[in-house]
Amino acid sequence: MSPLTLLNVQAVIVILGPLALGWWLRQRLAVSWRTWGWGALTFIASQLARLPFLYLLTALLTPLVRVAADSPAVFWINLLVLSLTAGIFEETARWLMLQRFATAARGWGNAIMFGAGHGGIEAILLIGGTTIFSIFLLQFGDSLMAQTQGVQERVMMGAQLDALYGLQWSDTALVVWERVAAVTFHIGAAVLVMQTVLTGRRIWWVVAVVGHALFNFAVLAALQFGGAVWAELVGTLFALAAVYMIVRFHWLDRRRAVESVVVDDAGD
Repeated sequence: MSPLTLLNVQAVIVILGPLALGWWLRQRLAVSWRTWGWGALTFIASQLARLPFLYLLTALLTPLVRVAADSPAVFWINLLVLSLTAGIFEETARWLMLQRFATAARGWGNAIMFGAGHGGIEAILLIGGTTIFSIFLLQFGDSLMAQTQGVQERVMMGAQLDALYGLQWSDTALVVWERVAAVTFHIGAAVLVMQTVLTGRRIWWVVAVVGHALFNFAVLAALQFGGAVWAELVGTLFALAAVYMIVRFHWLDRRRAVESVVVDDAGD
C-alpha cells in the first residue's frame, strides 16, 4: 500500500473505531450514548486542567533546577512528571465526573461505556488529528516546502516528509495496536474508579492513579530504550491486567445484583 492509503486506513480505524465500539457497547450492554459522552468530556476536562498545570510547573522549576539540557536526568524527570500528572488528573477527573455529574451512570456496564468514551476521544483527537495532519502534509508537502524560506523549517518539514514517504503497513499496525491497548486500559481504569463511586473505598481510585502512571511510565520508557514493538508489548501487559479487572468486577457486579434481588425478595 502507498503511504497515503495507509494513512487513510489508519484515520478510519482510529476515528471510526472508537465510535463503532461505542455503538457495539450500546447494543450489547444497553447503556446510553450519554455515558460515552461523559467519558469523552472527562478526558477533555482533564487535559484542560493538566496542560496549564504542566506549563506552570515548568515555569516554576526551570529557574530552580540546574540540569544540562542533554543530561539523562531531563528525560527521567519529564517522564516522571508526565506520567504522574496523567494518572492524577485523568483518574481524578474520572472520579469527579462520575461522582458529581454523571450520576445516572452506575454499574459495570456504564463503567465500560464511560472508559470507552474516555479512551475513544483520546484516540480521535490525538491520533486521529495527527493522522489527518499527516495526510495533509503528504498531499501538499512539496508545495509547502517550496513556499518555506527558513532553512530550519525546511529541514524539519523535509524530515517529516521523508518519514511519511517511508511509512510501512507495520507502522499503521503498531498505531492501531497501541490504541487498542490504551482504550482497553482506560476501560479497566474506569471500572476501578466506578468501584470507588459505588463503595466509597478510595483505594480503587488510588490503584487507578498508580496504574495509570505506571502504564505511561513503562510504555514511554520501553519506547525510548527498546523501540515501538517493545512499547506495545509493555502496553499489552497493562491491557491484560485491565481485562482481568474488567472481568473480576463484572462478576462482583453480578453478585451484587443477585444479592440485591435476594434481599428485596426476603423483605417482601
